[in-house]
Amino acid sequence: MVNEVYFATPRSGSHSICSLSKTRYHLLEYFNVEDMILPRNSTGSQILYNQISQDTLDNLENGDFESAWHSQKAQSTAPAYYKKINKLFSTMDTEFPSLEQFINEQQRRWETLRNTSDGWSVKIMRYHHLDPSVMDSLLAHSDRIYTINRLDLVAQAVSILKAHNMPSNVWHSTTGESVEIKQQFDFPYDEIPHVIENILEENAYIKNATKKYENKTQVLTYERTDLSGSKYRKLNINIPLLDIDKCYSVAKKAGYDFINRKM
Repeated sequence: MVNEVYFATPRSGSHSICSLSKTRYHLLEYFNVEDMILPRNSTGSQILYNQISQDTLDNLENGDFESAWHSQKAQSTAPAYYKKINKLFSTMDTEFPSLEQFINEQQRRWETLRNTSDGWSVKIMRYHHLDPSVMDSLLAHSDRIYTINRLDLVAQAVSILKAHNMPSNVWHSTTGESVEIKQQFDFPYDEIPHVIENILEENAYIKNATKKYENKTQVLTYERTDLSGSKYRKLNINIPLLDIDKCYSVAKKAGYDFINRKM
């Protein structure tokens, strides 16, 4: 069976593209250990952001798992979820995972994956901060590696900023049709250059991570990929009075005049 690894940046269409994989197990963000400490609702479908400290989120963004653990441990308020997580991970026997369990979970997940005989696909994002040894083992044992990008970084940045300003944790439509959600807020145009910079940094991270395995790496571009067979559809977030031309103008003034406009 074929094993596949997908590298992606946020709002690059990766959910839709990954769903096209023919592998038996679609594990998506399998190595994202944040799910060990971030509380969710009873079904596990939504993160309870109102129960997470900003310190925790900042530390996770910076890859500081130890500080993230300490800050979230201090305000652990969703014991029912942690009990559910403990049933999923056999190495855990406490309501809130120990720091050692948290740090070692990526390695444990890789050992589980390595012993899976059937084909699998996983998605890697920079904010997973995958341990280098685990990363190398994962890529060495994969048959195919895909890197997903978007041609229009302004459209991607706008999509990220829209999603981050959503009151609910809804990122995709699985109904087979596009969903339109109307939200009113002052769009943060001045943040577009910063978001584009982050996207470029993540693309550089992906290029460096896959450099050793260029012979089995293929680039997939969101705008050029046929997604008609995907079960996921674009989530349209309609913001009244959003000035699309201004979005590109702000990016151009910041030096990002090379972007291929698709929006």
